[in-house]
Amino acid sequence: MNTPSEIYKEYEKARQEKAGLGKNGMYEQSLINRRFYLGDQWYGANVSNERPLVRHNIIRRIGEYKMGDLLRERLNVSFFANGIGCTVDDQAKILNDRKKLSGGEFIFDKNADEQEFRLLTSALSDYLKISFSENRIEEKLTEALKNSFITGTGVLYSYWDTTGAFGLGDVACEVLPIENLYFGDSTCETVEKQPYIIIVTRPDTAEVQHMAEIYGGEVSRIKPDSLSEGKTTVFTKLYKKGYGSNATVMAVSVTEKAVVRPEYDTRLNRYPVNIFSWEAKENCIYGESEVTHLLPNQIAINRLLSASVWSSMYMGMPIMTVNGDTVTEDITNDPGQIIKVYGTNEDVAGAVKYVAPPDFSSGFNSGVSSLIQNTLEGCGAGMTTLGKLSYNNTAAIESISSVSGVSALSLKTRYRCFLSDIALTFLCFFMTYYGNRRLLIEDQNGRWYFPFNSDRYKNLKFSARCEVVKEDVNESN
Repeated sequence: MNTPSEIYKEYEKARQEKAGLGKNGMYEQSLINRRFYLGDQWYGANVSNERPLVRHNIIRRIGEYKMGDLLRERLNVSFFANGIGCTVDDQAKILNDRKKLSGGEFIFDKNADEQEFRLLTSALSDYLKISFSENRIEEKLTEALKNSFITGTGVLYSYWDTTGAFGLGDVACEVLPIENLYFGDSTCETVEKQPYIIIVTRPDTAEVQHMAEIYGGEVSRIKPDSLSEGKTTVFTKLYKKGYGSNATVMAVSVTEKAVVRPEYDTRLNRYPVNIFSWEAKENCIYGESEVTHLLPNQIAINRLLSASVWSSMYMGMPIMTVNGDTVTEDITNDPGQIIKVYGTNEDVAGAVKYVAPPDFSSGFNSGVSSLIQNTLEGCGAGMTTLGKLSYNNTAAIESISSVSGVSALSLKTRYRCFLSDIALTFLCFFMTYYGNRRLLIEDQNGRWYFPFNSDRYKNLKFSARCEVVKEDVNESN
C-alpha cells in the first residue's frame, strides 16, 4: 500500500490539485505574493528602466500591522483534564501541593486521584511555557504568520528530537512552507480527519543515505535527483491506523524509487502538523491569502505614483530639443547656460524648445492618496502613521487599534485555536515519549521539578484553552 511508487502517485495527485487552485495555481500565486510582499513589484512588467518605477508597498504595511496586532497580546495556554472539575477550593489545594513538591515533599498516593489530575494539568501548563521557550516558539509563530499572510496557510511541524534533553530526546518543531505539505483530501478542512499527509523535503543525498542505513532502508537505490546538485527529494507520509481514540499515527519515508525508512508507529494519536489559515476557505484545507486580493490595488498605486513622479521630474527638468542647423556647439541641461545662435530672429526663436510633460489635473495626487488610504482602511489597517509601524512596535499598534476601532475577532480566534492545537500536539509528545521524567517548573516557589510519570495518566483525555493574560495594574505602570 505505501510503496515508493504509490506514495509518489499520491503526491503527484495532490500537487496537481494545488497547481489548479485559483487563477494562477498555488505555487505561482505564492511566488507572486512573496515578491510583492518583499517589494519586487515590477518584476516581469514590460516598462522602460529609464522611467522612475515607484513602489509604495502597502501590502507589507498591512501585513506587519495585522501580524503585530496578533502578536502584541500576551497569551497563555492552559491544559484541562476532561471530566475533572476545578473549584476555588481545588485551586487552593493545588497551590498547597505545589508548595509541598517544591520543598521536596512527595505527596502522591499509590493510585492517582482527581486532585492529582488537577495538579498535573497545572504543572503541565507551566512546563509548556518552558518547552515553548526552548523551541523559540515566538520566533516560529512570527514566521508561520508571515507565511500565512503571504500564501494563505502557515504550518508548524513537530517531531521527536532524539538529541534533545541531554540525550533523552525532546519535542522540537519547525516552520514548513505550505508548498511542501500535501493533504490527502484537500476538501476536508480539518487536519485530524485527513486520510494522510505528505511532507516533502530535499536534504543532501548523503544525509538521506545515512538515514536509510540507520533504519534499514534501501541505501543502494537512493540517488541524487536529476540536476539537483547532490540533493534527493524525500516524501514522508503520515497516516492513521485505527479509529477514534484508538487511532495511532503511522509514518514512512521514501524517495521516488526507494524506501528511506520503512513504516513505523509514531505512537502519537494526533498528526504532529498544525496549520493557521489567514482566511479560511469553504471545503478547502488551504487558506486564502489577503495579498492575492491586494495585488490590483498595489499595481494601480505603483503605476499612478510612477506617472506622477515622472511628470514632476519633467516639469522641473523638461526634455530640450535643439535645431542642429542653427546651434552647432555642444548643449547641456545646466541652468543658466548661454547658447549661441547664428541667424535671424526666427532662427533664434526656433533653435531651442522644451517637450511639455503630461498634464495632470489638480486632483490627481489627491486621488492617488485617496486610493492608498481607502485600500488601507478597507483592510482594517488605516491611519497614515502605519508607515512607521512594524510588528514589534506595540505602542503604535495599540494607538492605531484604539483609533480605528477595527475588529479582527475572526483572525484572533483562529490564531488562538492555532496556539491551542500546538499545545495539544506538544502534550501528545509529553504523554507518549516522556515516560518517567522530571518536569522543570518555575513559579512563586522558585525552580523545582514535578515527578511526571505518563503511565499514571494514560487514560486521561485533555483539552487546551488559550486566553489573554491580564496584566497587573502595578506592572503596567
